[in-house]
Amino acid sequence: MAVETSENNALFAKRIEKSLAKAELQVKSLRSTNSRLGIASLSSSAVTTLVAGVTAAAGPLVGEGIPAWRSACIVAAIFGLVGTISAGLLQQFKFEERLLQGNQCIGKLKALEVALVTSRRSLDEIGSEYEELARQYPEYIL
Repeated sequence: MAVETSENNALFAKRIEKSLAKAELQVKSLRSTNSRLGIASLSSSAVTTLVAGVTAAAGPLVGEGIPAWRSACIVAAIFGLVGTISAGLLQQFKFEERLLQGNQCIGKLKALEVALVTSRRSLDEIGSEYEELARQYPEYIL
């Protein structure tokens, strides 16, 4: 019976380890995408403001007349569009919320690893908690 329990612990530890690796990889990817979109949104908004402000204060920097004003407006509009799309994607895909959930899942999986190693709780208890994590965070659990 002790050998069977030991084998079950090893199998369960491996499953938790795989789930933890998957969750960490997904959180890393989410964090990267969140950062890129945030930087794109912020920098595009800043460039839009800069182009519009400089053009309003000093006139078009390149060319003269209506074509120069048109070009400045087009540049500002393009950067404004990029900023708006980036900000919209950040909100639509709820990266902050998903990152929070992913980090919570990682923390709970690490706690399960510790509980398994220290044998402070029964395998059934740990299994039930793992099942609950799988229901709660299906995106991150194998």
